[in-house]
Amino acid sequence: MTGLRIVVGADDAGVEYKNILRRDLEADERVTSVVDVGVDEEAVAYPHIAVQAARLVATGQARPGPAGLRHRARCGHQRQ
Repeated sequence: MTGLRIVVGADDAGVEYKNILRRDLEADERVTSVVDVGVDEEAVAYPHIAVQAARLVATGQARPGPAGLRHRARCGHQRQ
């Protein structure tokens, strides 16, 4: 089985959460690589980060997965 290649990214509001998630994923033996498309501390709108991640998926460099988890939580969206 080939390991997972996972793309993570967040706007400036989610940097701390993204960094924790990235470290956890990097420690997982099932994960081959974690690609961080941003950001660190600078203010960048989340849609720009999502486009970078989507391009990696569209070109076959990464597989699709959950996106916008923190945004959905902040906006009060509930899972159904």
